[in-house]
Amino acid sequence: MIGGMRLLPRAPWIVMALAPTLLLAACITGAAPAPSPVVPMPEGVVFTQLAVGGEHVCGLTADGVAVCWGRNDEGQLDVPEGMRFRQLTAGRYFTCGLRPEGTLACWGRGAADWPGRESGTWAMVSARRHALCALDADGAAACWGSIAPPPEGPRYTVISVGRDYGCGLTFAGDLECWGNNDHGQAGWRDGPFTALSVGFRHLCALRPDGSAFCQGIDHYGQTRPPDASFAQVIAGREYSCGLTGAGALVCWGRKGSPPAGPFTALSSGRTRICGLRSGGDAVCWEMTGEGEQSRTLNLSPAQAFEGRSFDQPVELFPWPGGGLAVAERRGAITVHVPGTPPRLVLDLTSRTALRGERGLLSAALDPEFDAFPYLYVWYSARTANESEVMTRLSRIPVADGRAVGEEELIILELRQSSTIHLGGAIRFAPDGMLYLGIGDNGLGRNAQNLQNLRGAIIRIDVRGASAERPYRVPDDNPLLATPEARPEIWAWGLRNPWRMDFDAAGRLWVADVGSDVEEEVSLVTAGANLGWPLFEGTHCREDSCAAFADPVAPVASYGRDLGCAIIGGVGSPPNGAYLFGDYCSGRIWRLEEDGASGWSMREIARANRGILGFGRGAGGEVYVLTVGGPILRLESPP
Repeated sequence: MIGGMRLLPRAPWIVMALAPTLLLAACITGAAPAPSPVVPMPEGVVFTQLAVGGEHVCGLTADGVAVCWGRNDEGQLDVPEGMRFRQLTAGRYFTCGLRPEGTLACWGRGAADWPGRESGTWAMVSARRHALCALDADGAAACWGSIAPPPEGPRYTVISVGRDYGCGLTFAGDLECWGNNDHGQAGWRDGPFTALSVGFRHLCALRPDGSAFCQGIDHYGQTRPPDASFAQVIAGREYSCGLTGAGALVCWGRKGSPPAGPFTALSSGRTRICGLRSGGDAVCWEMTGEGEQSRTLNLSPAQAFEGRSFDQPVELFPWPGGGLAVAERRGAITVHVPGTPPRLVLDLTSRTALRGERGLLSAALDPEFDAFPYLYVWYSARTANESEVMTRLSRIPVADGRAVGEEELIILELRQSSTIHLGGAIRFAPDGMLYLGIGDNGLGRNAQNLQNLRGAIIRIDVRGASAERPYRVPDDNPLLATPEARPEIWAWGLRNPWRMDFDAAGRLWVADVGSDVEEEVSLVTAGANLGWPLFEGTHCREDSCAAFADPVAPVASYGRDLGCAIIGGVGSPPNGAYLFGDYCSGRIWRLEEDGASGWSMREIARANRGILGFGRGAGGEVYVLTVGGPILRLESPP
């Protein structure tokens, strides 16, 4: 019996055991990469607690039995028979249950790869994407999976796990976090605090008076709580919510459309929230934003890839002889032809460094392939010294449908001081010259220093390249007569030009990733200075902006209410002048010339995942490359 309801042998959900806890930690997880049978949410079951995973949820009943539903791609719903638990937590493809005696059982992907967790005795557990942390009876923390180990010595009363960092509340109520700190989410914060929830790149905690404190990434205002008193607080990817003592739900950041309360408890995932109403029934909803603009184009998984998913695809282009080539950050390029298995045509995985923003960052074929059968790649090369950061532009011949990596010719190598802002867009202009966008490597001053190539777009001639002379500087490059300037530079003043593209008219569109305020799209010409780090889009960052000589203003820009990292797209696509998107929000815009105001920017579609890039097929069709999901095709609705 569950809450007075008899379980039938053919019940369409999966049963497990669990018991209530004082805190529901946030589980920041992503969506499953491929379709699988979905177990529907049960009706009529009374719960006392909920835990949200990637695309699965579990709820606890009063007698310690838990009912689970959702996707079961990796066995995350395959609960060991006969077990009862007193706490449950869920990651992307796994679930863990804390048993009454304090032992921990986990099932799903990765669960068997974490030695030591089953032999311990634990008081509390918390999971996220691919990581798990637990506290023992003395408050000492242990972690498994893709998360840094906790600091030795501190003792905690509460632990919570984010995307790649963890946090705990000490016995004195202070907040300590370890791991990734790219947005200030980690570190130490004096308390006292009484509750904690860790999100994707931010966290929220409660003070003794019920007021909320949040820190970390704030693209949607998710770290700016209202002035109110809460009994519980939760953090997701781009949102935070508090539950008042009366059961009212108050959210900030990227809000959804929650159902009516009141609620007694909440549990959060990446974009999903599940809540318990006072009667014990569960309800779940998505926190994917409000007031979406009208869209005119559809996004659907491209049939050419037959349902395949990709971790981090960075480029897509037609391959000679047929099929679509997909370059992945891990260092591999595969060709996809419908009805046949993917074919590996280049494997640089053993040569590619991946830490930080490193990886295979761009790839492009010579546009005159019949005469010049070469593939060009821009990637982070492994070196004997793992701490050394080296980016490399190379030419690789293509023969019999395969890129011959053994005959790599290094065109250009650039030693970097850090693993960020490495740029990475190889594009050929109609005149056959190779253009490469390079980031500022995390140092804004690089972008105004013409003696180095960082923060710039370079233009070189690689036709006829050899080991003795890997490239030639074109005679019409703009800085040839500028003393001490690198002659390869064609434009500068950029932060991280991750993607750019030439349109049919030969204009170069560049999308430069912003810092704190604006993302920008520019039409870049020879000798242009885009103004970074003094200017970020249209925003002046320093007092000396007035004296700056003619920075190139962006064609369009947007702020943190729409996204956090622009991803350049394709010029002159069907029905528009330029398409581009955003890594964080998944929004896709069309930028068109407007006789009245110059340019107009309109949202036309939205992916439900982060966007890494765009590509074009042989017929001009536009593809969208997403993180951890399928490659999508952008097309007009039927």
